[in-house]
Amino acid sequence: MNKFDTCDVALYTKNCQFAYEFRTKCHSKQEDIEYLNTLHDLFRFVFNKPSGILFIDMKYFGSMSKIINEFCGSHRNKGEFVFVYVCDNNTGIKINNYNIFWCKQSQMLDFLLKAKILLKNFRDSYCGVCINNLKMSISKVLEVYKISPKLIGFEYLQETIFRYLCQLDCRKSLNSDIYPDVAKEFDTCINNVEKNIRKALKKASENYPDLYSSMSFKNNHVTIKTFVSVISEEIERSVNVGLVRKLFEK
Repeated sequence: MNKFDTCDVALYTKNCQFAYEFRTKCHSKQEDIEYLNTLHDLFRFVFNKPSGILFIDMKYFGSMSKIINEFCGSHRNKGEFVFVYVCDNNTGIKINNYNIFWCKQSQMLDFLLKAKILLKNFRDSYCGVCINNLKMSISKVLEVYKISPKLIGFEYLQETIFRYLCQLDCRKSLNSDIYPDVAKEFDTCINNVEKNIRKALKKASENYPDLYSSMSFKNNHVTIKTFVSVISEEIERSVNVGLVRKLFEK
């Protein structure tokens, strides 16, 4: 792992943008680049949720305490991580209820490995919640249009919309791009997925005669893909799909 001559102050926030920086000196430019790439990897684990890494030499801690508090106070999201790297201390403290992790310069590699594990665990648990929330949102919208969870095909339709929202590169054809994954998820065949979705939509239109007109369709006969597309657009207007979508980019 890179060894620094000095570590002044470098503060990284959402999307790895430099919010505040005093030059961190490395032995070479290549080491500097490699080190920054490692930091970027950490941020990829938390996607676009605001997080930060603050690097500070212990000798600057007293004079920089105001900046630390301002930085921590500007990020209020629950579960956020703030990392502090210092040269000569390995204790942990909390500022404004945010986690501050310390490590010695000689322990930097171990620190980064632990940080990656912490962030991975955070990502997995947080994104699990996001997935559940997104599926619940889909269910609520479907129920508004009288597509009940009791209907055969409801789960297939819910999963199809979920994947349509999250897998942008799989929108050309439901049959070839999405149905196979849905079928695999429910241990069934592709034909069964499509057939039961059609049944669900047919039953919904019987229960709700104005189903399609209420969704601004031009006629009362629409394809499954058109229906899925319209529902997806409605959900995207009220739900942040980006966090879950990044799971499918991995």
